[in-house]
Amino acid sequence: MIQAFRSTYFQGILVLYFFLIGMKSHAQFNVDFSASPTTICAGQTVQFTDQSTSPTAIVSWVWDFGDGNSSTVQNPSHVYTTAGTYTVILTANNGTGSQDEVKTGYILVNPLPQPAFSVSTPPCNLPASVTVSNVQPSSGSYSYQWNYGNGQTATGINPPAANYNAEGTYPIVLTVTNTATGCSNSITHNVSIYNYTAEFTSSVTTACVGSPVTFTNTYRDWE
Repeated sequence: MIQAFRSTYFQGILVLYFFLIGMKSHAQFNVDFSASPTTICAGQTVQFTDQSTSPTAIVSWVWDFGDGNSSTVQNPSHVYTTAGTYTVILTANNGTGSQDEVKTGYILVNPLPQPAFSVSTPPCNLPASVTVSNVQPSSGSYSYQWNYGNGQTATGINPPAANYNAEGTYPIVLTVTNTATGCSNSITHNVSIYNYTAEFTSSVTTACVGSPVTFTNTYRDWE
């Protein structure tokens, strides 16, 4: 009776021991990660860092970035191209099993502004003045930075005219920044400046009524 009791007792101890060892091993396998930054503008990069712990070496990582893309690198970086809120999942395997870490709505991707504007038709001689209009976005928390390509800059949704003193093709660049999110985007329109001057000669300067007079263009750039 006593021997049977001892046998059952020691069997119970062994079962409890291995149970506790298994629980300890399981508890030590913890999948976790961080990301920086977690709030970005569309087109920017997020760096992910594995922070998992395990009693045995982790042998694989599978990342789901929430936008249809994935990675098997331990510490990947990822570019989010579309605005939205993304849930990220890391699945790690330590050779004896897998665990997941799910961070819901972890990455916030803000949209880029969509700038647009129109340019007036420049005159045909110098100095030439050009104005911009139909600037978009036309409302909201935005700042507007202009570069007229001639060393002249301006700010605001209704900037002063650009003034050109030499012929050439100039890029007019508008950069719009969302002051709430810090996201910026640019658009460029090229404007061509010419200095056409009428130059010609006539076959005669004095003629009788009915006599033909021939006029000849002498400006080389005139078409």
